[in-house]
Amino acid sequence: MFRKRGGRKAQLTLFVILGLVILVVLAIIYFGIIRKAFIKEELRQEAVPEEFKPVKDYVELCIHKLGVEAVKKMGAHGGYINPADQNLTPYIIVFDPERPTESDWVSLTGDEDGMIPYYLHVPGKASYLNYEFGSVAPSIENMEYQLNVFISQNLPRCVNGFEALKEQGFDVSADNENITTGSVIHDDRIEFFVNYDVSVSKQGVRTRMNEFKSIIRFPFKKYYDLALNFMFAELVTSFLETFTKALISYHSGVDYTLLPPFMARTTLPYVVTWSNNKVKQDFQGLLLSYVPAMRVVGTKDYEPVTIQGGDVEAAFFNSMRLEVYNESLPNTAITLFYTGQPIDLRVQPSKGGIIKPSIEVTYANKFVPASQDNTYQFYYDVAYPVIIEIRGDESSTEIPRYSFLFALEANLIENKPALYWNLGLGTADWDYSYLNITFDIPDNAISTPDGDVIPVKQRSITKSLFCDEDTWKTGEVRVRITDVITGVALRDARIGFGCGDYDECFVGSTDEKGEWKGKLPICQGGYLTLSKEGYGSKRVRLSTMEGKSVLIPTQKLYPLTRINASVKKLEIQKMYVRNSSWGWEESPSALCLLQDIDNGSEQVVLIITQTGFEASTDPITYSIMFGREGVNEEEISLVPGEYEVTASLIDYKGVRIPANCSRVCSKKFLGFIKCTNYTYFPESEVVLEPALWGGVEIRSSTTGLFKVTASDLRNNKELEFRVLKLPDLEKSSPPGACIEALEEMGKVGEYSAKYKNEVMPVFK
Repeated sequence: MFRKRGGRKAQLTLFVILGLVILVVLAIIYFGIIRKAFIKEELRQEAVPEEFKPVKDYVELCIHKLGVEAVKKMGAHGGYINPADQNLTPYIIVFDPERPTESDWVSLTGDEDGMIPYYLHVPGKASYLNYEFGSVAPSIENMEYQLNVFISQNLPRCVNGFEALKEQGFDVSADNENITTGSVIHDDRIEFFVNYDVSVSKQGVRTRMNEFKSIIRFPFKKYYDLALNFMFAELVTSFLETFTKALISYHSGVDYTLLPPFMARTTLPYVVTWSNNKVKQDFQGLLLSYVPAMRVVGTKDYEPVTIQGGDVEAAFFNSMRLEVYNESLPNTAITLFYTGQPIDLRVQPSKGGIIKPSIEVTYANKFVPASQDNTYQFYYDVAYPVIIEIRGDESSTEIPRYSFLFALEANLIENKPALYWNLGLGTADWDYSYLNITFDIPDNAISTPDGDVIPVKQRSITKSLFCDEDTWKTGEVRVRITDVITGVALRDARIGFGCGDYDECFVGSTDEKGEWKGKLPICQGGYLTLSKEGYGSKRVRLSTMEGKSVLIPTQKLYPLTRINASVKKLEIQKMYVRNSSWGWEESPSALCLLQDIDNGSEQVVLIITQTGFEASTDPITYSIMFGREGVNEEEISLVPGEYEVTASLIDYKGVRIPANCSRVCSKKFLGFIKCTNYTYFPESEVVLEPALWGGVEIRSSTTGLFKVTASDLRNNKELEFRVLKLPDLEKSSPPGACIEALEEMGKVGEYSAKYKNEVMPVFK
């Protein structure tokens, strides 16, 4: 649910959290006590003649093997046997390995085989408008359902037509279509009872049997309970977000090689800037290093860390020490890890992906030089997955070593944990509900140009019912989706419907004929979104009316086309010359020949983003790091359309600001005639290393958008991007980047517009 920033809902949320805890406790009581008594009646042993006992034992051995197999699979998927199997998991799975922080699942392997459920996360893209918690942790009842279906589905495969019993003289037939299974997960075991109609004959004697049972003596529920308790600890303490803030604080500062700080100030005549993409990649590197270092107190392999240093160091290392359980777990190891999945990170304020401080220049009077105050106050939105493995030794059971995996999502929203936003403690913002203003609008006062009266209704501030299917009142809406090249119908294409910026809902998927039909919400100025894995998405304008049916023309989606992306640079030639009066003169700018970037000292962080209405709400976007610590080329997938391209060129050789290369008048004769004293700065040489020293801005306001056609993609295999490198100021007179010349850093957009033909990407 979306709501305004910092909504006043703390009391309600506390009740919700308490309600969750109470429900879980009641569920544990129910499944642990009441259902045990019920199942005891179900598991009464069926009497079988002694000579047919090998058949019964054979079936129960199969049930046992399948049960052990299922329990192991449930450990690998956080309580799910196979999340991708709709028979076992009969509901819509929201899973996108490229956007794990907007999914309900994260993958350990990057595909469906490694899917792990979020036991706690913010569904969708977390923000100050979307911060409510969600969970796809299975219930005990759900896991028992999965076990039942798995046994019933796979028992015929295991018994294999009873071929192994034929050598013993048994003639066995069975009803493989009507197997029913029941299971109970106890604290120390799992019991299975199966109704399986089996007819057996041997040497002219016949019998029937249909009741089988098996017990796996293994404390699966212990691992599940440990995972739930771990999730509850994160829910009420936000220890992952505490760790995230400590990690940022420990590795931040007014230095391009560090992360942007939460808060810092300088009075230097120059500023440090960062790239959001570079910050994201640096932070991912820190996660890879530090998340595995987090340890749970009282578990196997836990060792206290002796902390030396100041408060920042103490806070950082204490954030990696997790006190989750009230008991010691010497035979249980708990490991947290992050394996490099895509994360969501944005630092604000920023513009065009560049993070800059706010600058205030103070001019006291004509006798005192101006002073500059740089405020580095930044707000982080961060979301990333953390996978937790609970690993135990159960040597006295049937599964001597066991691993249970589940996931949590860390969420900082404007430097505050998602929990704070749920409690009404998010970043302060004006709340218009504090106003009590009434506008009296006379009846029939508002009308259309044709004179039709528009009824005025007060807009509701309650929960949106836009996505509630009971409110969808159109007639039948139909659409068919095909591949634009082959004309083949596209099955399982996802259909969404949105209404301006008010709300957007998933409404269904296409069938095997590529068709979808159904009702939609009412909206003038609405739109359909069409998407399918492996294809570009598309948006179609559609206004809907109550009771009105619509047949939408066949919509065609472009398949994604793979192409290799590379980058080259164009260096700008330009000189700054200081004259005898210490004024600065600029030479005209010109471009050098196209050349490769220096992989040892230059890095280009490039973003290409599909734009325009048809790009829908899920445009194609790639972020690529070329050169130092990056790649020479990378494969991307595009469809015809319009794209924005922005890039930052980072020079690790840096830019030198010579000592005393700029001056301001600090004293004038009689206050106005002639300056008699100057203040020179900087006092000593400064090197900005690395320096943000170039890039490109291809957008509608500078060069115009980059247009990609179907012919471009069909006839080419490479896309070469171009970036501009700012002038080498060591060629100025005097050599170096005096303060005035540093204004070049803000001219990337201006240069991109000037050299738009040269910087536009080229297909090859």
